[in-house]
Amino acid sequence: MKYISPGAFHTVFVTVDNCVYTSGYCAFGSLGQGTQDKASHTPLRVDHPDLCGLKAIKKVQCGQWHSIVIAEDGSAYAWGYNNHGQCGLNSASPTNVVSPTLVSGVPPDEKVVDARCGSCFTVFRTHSNNFYGCGENSHGALGLPIVYRQLIVTQIPLSIGPVLDFGCGVTFTMFITNQGIPHVCGSKEFVGSDQAHLCPLENDVSEVFVPWASKDSFNSELLIGCAPTGNHVFLYSVPKSQSSFSNKLFATQQKGLLSDTTVVTKM
Repeated sequence: MKYISPGAFHTVFVTVDNCVYTSGYCAFGSLGQGTQDKASHTPLRVDHPDLCGLKAIKKVQCGQWHSIVIAEDGSAYAWGYNNHGQCGLNSASPTNVVSPTLVSGVPPDEKVVDARCGSCFTVFRTHSNNFYGCGENSHGALGLPIVYRQLIVTQIPLSIGPVLDFGCGVTFTMFITNQGIPHVCGSKEFVGSDQAHLCPLENDVSEVFVPWASKDSFNSELLIGCAPTGNHVFLYSVPKSQSSFSNKLFATQQKGLLSDTTVVTKM
């Protein structure tokens, strides 16, 4: 295995030869197998020419019922539940996507390098460090004016400086700047630490204060892990000298100490 990402009731696997496999419940086409109603108890290979070893894959992310796969060349593919437009296809009448489909909503001159999925929305990051969002936005999780569905992929207006890492929960998005400062947009129910509310305005990207004990901005980096169908976040400090494994296959994975982990959760 090269990458694995779980959704609510399905899982996407990427092998070292850049083939994609899926297993689990197939509601809304979440397995990308061309159907909406056939579950699989064992991983089945996704039948798509670009996802069967032709392109090198660098990222896979799952939301509740949809999935995003990103290739090294900057192209992205999506499938699954698309009622809110979370697959990034810019469709005025979104329907479920039962097979991998090229994401067309991100501007063609922007290469997708990363993505995070919330429950029913997606945030894409491009090579120019721009962020684009689509999908369910009734809580302002995309940092855009609050609407029920964000059908058109739209650039997220950020004025917080360079972003080191980002993550999506069920109804919020968190960005970590290069200075290690978290910023959040989305649900007011997102709470943590000794603060009652970390998001004063739902559609604003607001700074969050979390009093971690061992954060050293000069010798470490702050990274984030979110549950795409939950309200909790892990913020963990990683020494820069230990920021990646020596194995080139896992060069993008990070490792840190459990004692450096701060949990921010809905109480």
